[in-house]
Amino acid sequence: MKTLEYTVTINAAPQKVWHCMWEPEHYKTWISPFGEGSHYKTTHFAKGAKIHFLTPQGEGVHCKLAEVDEPRLVVLEYLSAIKDFKETPFAPDYDWTGARERYALHTTEQGTRVTVQIDTDPIHIDFMNSSFPKALQLLKQLAEV
Repeated sequence: MKTLEYTVTINAAPQKVWHCMWEPEHYKTWISPFGEGSHYKTTHFAKGAKIHFLTPQGEGVHCKLAEVDEPRLVVLEYLSAIKDFKETPFAPDYDWTGARERYALHTTEQGTRVTVQIDTDPIHIDFMNSSFPKALQLLKQLAEV
């Protein structure tokens, strides 16, 4: 695994950026570069809760909210894959068990700096490098309205 990092500065307060990141309808908008209709499901957005990140076809990942500190930090820990809306072990050649995805929000003079760090395998680096900058620009557009 390699940890990739992406950053964007948004001219908005951290609470507004947080809302745009994690409110379900806004999340669908800014995450769309990863797949149209992508969304998440959880019973509660709090530390220790389980969360599913899904495509409309029921593919995705099952994670644990390892850390939640609103409006500053979310850390996701990957637990398993999801196929046909069911949790299933990762394939041996794509085992992301224990990989992390971290979203940190910091107040700056310009507003809020969002830094994303994500563990990924070499096969997905180009996809992440293409998708995350687009997604963060969409988040910036949402939050600066």
